[in-house]
Amino acid sequence: MRKIILFLLLAVLAFGTMPAAAQQSLEFDSVAVSIWPEFDNQDALVIYKLALSPKVSLPAQVELKIPSTVTRLWTIAVGDSFETVSDSGVDSQFQTGESFSTISLTAKSRFIQIEFYDTLKKSGSQRNYTYQWNGEGSVGTFLIEVRQPLQSTNFSATPSLGAPTIDSMGFETANATQFDLQTGQRVAYKFSYDRQTDEPSTAFLQVQQPDQPTTESQNTFTDILPWLLGGLGVVFLGVATYLYFTSGKASRSIGSEGRRRHTSRSSAAATPGNPVHCPECGNRSVPGDKFCRTCGAKLRFS
Repeated sequence: MRKIILFLLLAVLAFGTMPAAAQQSLEFDSVAVSIWPEFDNQDALVIYKLALSPKVSLPAQVELKIPSTVTRLWTIAVGDSFETVSDSGVDSQFQTGESFSTISLTAKSRFIQIEFYDTLKKSGSQRNYTYQWNGEGSVGTFLIEVRQPLQSTNFSATPSLGAPTIDSMGFETANATQFDLQTGQRVAYKFSYDRQTDEPSTAFLQVQQPDQPTTESQNTFTDILPWLLGGLGVVFLGVATYLYFTSGKASRSIGSEGRRRHTSRSSAAATPGNPVHCPECGNRSVPGDKFCRTCGAKLRFS
């Protein structure tokens, strides 16, 4: 009897110390599923963006069921936001099965991104794909988005999606949103369209030419060049005119000053009391002389 009681106590302790992640129910704030058929190959690229609820204790054990036609995963990344998720150090497992394949991971952060390729059904030019959410946890907001392949026609969805819009890459994109999904509640969508080519959409993307502000700048400079040259011509003409009149005035001033100085010296020489030079021999006279002391010639004072 004691052994039985001891065994029960040990069992209770063992179950009571199991990790909280294994016991708690899985809750998602949001689940966004993007489906890009024939984007960069002939399959459908499926992208999950899962945001765990703050009520979920971390690390959390996450398990998803995906179609059995998926044979491998492309990406499993975890992070503190969808912009910072990383596949480095993620503890995950992937197992294929006859009914479905299973993704299991330990999420140390609340944001998870998973990508994989799934097979499209083809019959001539018609394409078909079915997606299903298997209700692995409760979901506050569930969004499904489908990017229609380039060169495709007659796209239809069941249930219907909203009116398509054109995204930044030129794809028609349609989506639908559901709220407050419960654990175990499944959501399924079927898509079909016609397409005459097996080339991926990336083969038809238009390469956008980068902006060329240099050309616009060159055109603007060419437009203002005549006005610029005309303005420089006016400036040069003004400078030349200024220099002409300034140099002429200076020359006249110098000439007048020269004449005034020459007259002053002549007036000084014409005074008998000042020395002059003999007109015959050139000898300098002494003040007061009237005749040259060298040759005797009469000095001239006027």
